[in-house]
Amino acid sequence: MIIGITGSIGSGKTTVAKIFGRHGFKVIDADEIGHKFLKKGTVQYAKLVKYFGKDILDAGNEINRSKLADAAFSEKKKYRALNSIMLQPIANEIKKILKESPHENFAIDAPLLLESGAKDLDEFVVVVKSSWNNIFMRNKKFSKKRIIQIKRYQKPISTKLKHANYVINNDGSIKSLDSQVANVIKAISKKYKSTDTVLF
Repeated sequence: MIIGITGSIGSGKTTVAKIFGRHGFKVIDADEIGHKFLKKGTVQYAKLVKYFGKDILDAGNEINRSKLADAAFSEKKKYRALNSIMLQPIANEIKKILKESPHENFAIDAPLLLESGAKDLDEFVVVVKSSWNNIFMRNKKFSKKRIIQIKRYQKPISTKLKHANYVINNDGSIKSLDSQVANVIKAISKKYKSTDTVLF
């Protein structure tokens, strides 16, 4: 069973993925995979430095993610260039992980799920939504300015919702999230009740 989890920046995708993890799903973090491809010596490192220049590097010549984000979100063409360099390798790595454990249940935490090749791997898409007020208040990873920059280039939540098999609303409590994830799992289980597949 492969579930793709997406939504707007700061909507709570990672929290939802962790809850799926507590229900026995193996969680694949697309951002975490992406960070590995930023390391010096990778093909992606070379391509990013060639395109964006050495201004994205820190004192140790490693890519500084904040500097890279500043450059990528300054223009739409640069954001697209970043995605063209990073998304396919991330999707390929996800495919590799899934292939290595074909009988496991996976939850893929992927902000750009719909933009990447990972979309075709999912049996179900879960979209996590939250009000922008809550996103700004809860987010500790990014500044409000950065969130607005990223939001400007990501697919709007209305588009993502069109691809959703299930929607989880993160405008309430953690208890509410727990309950919604449990309901999604129950609904998916019912779809497979008549098969010989053991899911949970």
